[in-house]
Amino acid sequence: MYLDRNFVVKEKQKDIYTMGHILFKKYILRDDSVHPRFINFILKKINDERNGEKIERGDLRGGIKILLELGFGTNNVYKKDFEKIFLEKSNEFYNNEAQEKLTTHSSPEYLNIVQKRLEEEQER
Repeated sequence: MYLDRNFVVKEKQKDIYTMGHILFKKYILRDDSVHPRFINFILKKINDERNGEKIERGDLRGGIKILLELGFGTNNVYKKDFEKIFLEKSNEFYNNEAQEKLTTHSSPEYLNIVQKRLEEEQER
């Protein structure tokens, strides 16, 4: 791009792509009305799939990709904004499911369910 080749180099500024990420993170993702909706969207898609609904995995991957890319080569944004709540919600979901399945299934059946869930999580 012209700006990246000329203005950015002369003025020792960040390139357009990097500035776009910085501004997106600052003014869109960090907005109090957008941030919770964005994180809840990702969590809802994961929960829907865990409950047997078909989801568009591209949406899920896209949301997570945004969190990873905004970390500029680190996963700081992912960790700060998503990982903790994701692990808490996952723990809650699987604890509830375990309680239900342990009371309604035999041990071998339960272990098969656990194996299936582990495979599903690996795919996700």
